[in-house]
Amino acid sequence: MSETLVVLMRVVSGVALVSDLALRTCFGRMSRRDRRSVRDRLSAPFTVLDGLMLLAGAAYYVGLLLFVVWPGLFAFARLPTSVAAFAAGVVVLAAGLTFLLRSHVALGAAFGFGLEPVEGQPLVTDGPYRRVRHPMYAGAMLMTVGAALVTVNLFFAGAAVLMVAVMNVRARREDRVLEAALGDAWRQYAATRGRFFPWKLC
Repeated sequence: MSETLVVLMRVVSGVALVSDLALRTCFGRMSRRDRRSVRDRLSAPFTVLDGLMLLAGAAYYVGLLLFVVWPGLFAFARLPTSVAAFAAGVVVLAAGLTFLLRSHVALGAAFGFGLEPVEGQPLVTDGPYRRVRHPMYAGAMLMTVGAALVTVNLFFAGAAVLMVAVMNVRARREDRVLEAALGDAWRQYAATRGRFFPWKLC
């Protein structure tokens, strides 16, 4: 593996990591859904899904940070790489960041880390929500897949598989929560939008 490609992998991974964290921090502070006390958050039951999400997030965020500062740590899981795989990863990462940004903008202050909608909050159908029910989850999945392609590493491939599985389970659970909270409005909306893609596959 050429030294230039390794440097590019580290630079792209670092930019993706910082951009992702900056988006979540910035919009998280704007959210009125999460203006709760730390005690309220900690008192909520910790589920298996929460644990899997924590594991997937740690593998992605901590893994990328370590890859940027110490790429040799992941040499045990390195796969043969190519410029084509790296370029594809950059495109997928950019797509994931775009999904995340547009989703945050569309949600605005309604963004939150919980599943329950804000009381009295109308159904958001602007931006990417016009065609997809869970574009933010799609963005998170694209980010992990992009990281796996950029690094060409089995560790990040595993993190991507875990993230896709967890986001799928969480999205299905959120569908049920939103249907219970919003009723017919949600059912009519969900009937014509895919879960992660514009076309109705799931």
